[in-house]
Amino acid sequence: MIKNYVSKKTNAGALQYVLVIAIIIAIVLLTFITLVNIQQRLNLKHDAYKQTITNVNYGFGFLLKSTSKEDNTNTQFSENSNEIYTMQQKKWGIFSLGIIESKIRNEFFKKVGLLGSSEKVRDRKALYLRDNNTSLILVGNSKIVGNVLLPKQGVKTGNIAGTSYYGGNRLIYGSSGTSTSVIPSVSNINDIKALYNTFSNENSEGFELVEGKIIVRSFSESTYIYEASQLDLNNITLKGNIIIRCSKKIRVKQSAILEDVILIAPDIEVDPSVNGNFQAFASKSILVSKDCKLNYPTALVLLNVKEESEDVAIEIDENTLIKGTVLYYKEQEKKISYLPQIKMNSNSKVVGEVYCKGNFELLGTVYGSVYCNNFITNQFGSKYLNHIYNGVINVKQLPKEYVGLPIRSTHKKVVKWLY
Repeated sequence: MIKNYVSKKTNAGALQYVLVIAIIIAIVLLTFITLVNIQQRLNLKHDAYKQTITNVNYGFGFLLKSTSKEDNTNTQFSENSNEIYTMQQKKWGIFSLGIIESKIRNEFFKKVGLLGSSEKVRDRKALYLRDNNTSLILVGNSKIVGNVLLPKQGVKTGNIAGTSYYGGNRLIYGSSGTSTSVIPSVSNINDIKALYNTFSNENSEGFELVEGKIIVRSFSESTYIYEASQLDLNNITLKGNIIIRCSKKIRVKQSAILEDVILIAPDIEVDPSVNGNFQAFASKSILVSKDCKLNYPTALVLLNVKEESEDVAIEIDENTLIKGTVLYYKEQEKKISYLPQIKMNSNSKVVGEVYCKGNFELLGTVYGSVYCNNFITNQFGSKYLNHIYNGVINVKQLPKEYVGLPIRSTHKKVVKWLY
C-alpha cells in the first residue's frame, strides 16, 4: 500500500512538473508570437511613416521646380492604396506658401514652407544701376564689393564740401559691365500689387485684436484678417497666418511681437527698438525708426502705383538692421524727382536686397544686392544725383542661403520652414 501511494504521488508530481513546463513554454511561445506581431506592426508603421516623409519631400522638390504660382493637388506617389496626399501652393506677400501633407493608414506627415527665388552665388550682382547717361560717383568712405552693371559712363570719384573718395585704391572691387535704360523687373510684381489693391481671400475669417493676447495661427487653417481705419499694435503677440489691414495707418510699438504676419496700410510706422519679422505693404510711406532689428525674412514694400505725392519714401533710421527685402515700385516716371524714395541713414544695414524704381539715398550698408534707377544724396544743403556718400554695398557678405525676390532668377528655394 505504501509503495503504491508513493508511486501515485510521484506520478502526480511529475504531471504537475510537466504542466508547469508546458505552461511556461506556452507563455514563452505566446510572448514570442506577440513580439513578432508587434515587431511586424512597428515595421509597417515605420515604413508607412517613412513613406509619408518621402512623399512630402518629393512634393516640395516638385514645387521648387514648378513654374506655377498656385497649385492645389490631390495625388498619389506610391502604389499604396491607403495613401492620401495633398499639395497646396498659394501666395503669401512677396513669397509663395507650400503646404504638403501625406497620410498612409494612421501615419501622417506635413510640411509648410515659405518659397522664394534665389540666384547662384556666382551670378549675384552687388549693383545694377540703370543707364541714365550719368556716371556713378563715389564720395567719402563709400565702397562697392562685387560685380556691377553700370551706365556706359562708368564710375568715378567725386567731392562734396571738401570730402573726396576714401574707399581704397579701387572704385569697384569686382568686375563691371554695362546696364540698360531699365532695371530688371520683379516677375511677381502684379501679384504683389494685387495683394495691396484688391486683396481677397475666400478662406479667411475675422478675429478680435485685444492688447495682451498671444495669437498664433497655423498656415494650414484659414487666414485671420483684422481690418480697421488705423491701428497701434501694442503689447500683443501675432504669429503665423495673420493679415492686418488698415485704410490709413499701422503703427508697430516696441511691445509688439510679430512673426511671419502681413501688414497692409498706406502709412506704416515702426517704433524704435522693435524686434521681429513681418511683411509690410504701403502706398505712401514706411518708416522704420532707430535701433530696430527686423529679422529674415522681413519685407518692406512701397507701391507708389498712383503717383500720389513726390515724397513717398521708405526710410530706415540709424542703427537699424533689416534682414530681407526693401522694395520701392512705381508704374512710370512722369517727371524727374530730386528726393529719395528709399533712404538708409548712417549706421543702418540691410542684409538682403534693395530694389528701388526711383532714387536711393544710401548712407548706410547693404550686404547683398542693389537694383535702382538713380542714387541721390542731400548734403550740406545741396542735392547730388547719382552720388553715393559714405554708403557701402558688399554682396560677398550676403549669406549664400539667402532667398528673396524673383528679379534675375526664377529658381525657387525654401525661404523658411513654417512647420
